[in-house]
Amino acid sequence: WLSAYLKLNLVSIIYPLLRKRDEVLDKLIDAYPGENVLEDRAHEVLSYQLIEFNAQLDAWKKVL
Repeated sequence: WLSAYLKLNLVSIIYPLLRKRDEVLDKLIDAYPGENVLEDRAHEVLSYQLIEFNAQLDAWKKVL
């Protein structure tokens, strides 16, 4: 079920998160030239999204 859930959320949740992560990484790389910002644990979480699984499940049930 997890694989199907991820596939259903690729466009609406996962791709935007990846774009946001890339934006943050670009800014960090520009702000700290010569440093490997990926190894800095202060920047561990680069993007996040609240997911209301039950609300999504209810919406899918109505459609299907």
